[in-house]
Amino acid sequence: RRLVLDHAVGDAGRERRVSAMEGDSPAISPDGKSIAFARDDSVGVGQGVVVASLNGGRELTVVPVGRSGIGSVRWSLDGRSLIYTVNPPVVCFPDWSCLPYKNNAPSIFGSLHRVPATGGASTTIVARAATGWPGPSPDGSLIVYADTGFSGRLVVADSTGRTLTTITPPGRETIEGWLPPTTLVFSDRGDTRRLLTLPIAGGADPQRALRVGD
Repeated sequence: RRLVLDHAVGDAGRERRVSAMEGDSPAISPDGKSIAFARDDSVGVGQGVVVASLNGGRELTVVPVGRSGIGSVRWSLDGRSLIYTVNPPVVCFPDWSCLPYKNNAPSIFGSLHRVPATGGASTTIVARAATGWPGPSPDGSLIVYADTGFSGRLVVADSTGRTLTTITPPGRETIEGWLPPTTLVFSDRGDTRRLLTLPIAGGADPQRALRVGD
């Protein structure tokens, strides 16, 4: 899972390795000069957030490695900050085993945070989320994340984390990601495969999805 820059589309050129460390969730900055990604720790349990120049050079750790995985790393439109999700931490019972512990396991949740792209203290946007996926919209105006509990409900918030509305997709539908600027894409896992889009800006009815690809 080492990150590689590939020129398969656009200007021709040889691929080059962005980082010697393993990682995932890459996001290229709005000016196209930097890449942010979640870098693994040495044992593969936790991750931090790193920013590196696409032209090479020293990597900048903006979020130190913790015991949780990082996901949905995105840049702000002005390129000055990053929004990232912290997945629920790995719980080990006993300390030498990280296998699932079914009885009396504590309730743990993920969270969403913002950090300056040049490094500094992170601020919490959403303190409790079942998962941070799919995270910030491409235009940076909305954040969508899975509500706590087992309802399958999605929370739609503004860029500060203030809840605007909630969405409960039909049970067989899975979030695939975003289309610019603020449209969610779902897939239907039924026998008839469908791709569903859900515009949520401007007060659109969240239950009236545009169905394409039937």
